Amino acid sequence: SLIQNLRQQFDYVLIDTPDLTVADIVAVAPHADELILVARRSHVRREAVKSAAEFLSRFNGKPVRLVVNESEG
Repeated sequence: SLIQNLRQQFDYVLIDTPDLTVADIVAVAPHADELILVARRSHVRREAVKSAAEFLSRFNGKPVRLVVNESEG
């Protein structure tokens, strides 16, 4: 597969997918060693981020890391 070929060539492979309203993540998540959820602080409620992280962790059985951007301070 493409992902396996990339893993053989590179130390890290980052795959940027659309937001969770698009099904792409469902196809990619099972092949990931880690999932990183990026959330804009001013656009997403904490409960929604928690729910999204729980949803994503079901696909690979590992905790989801979180990056919060557009944060002040």
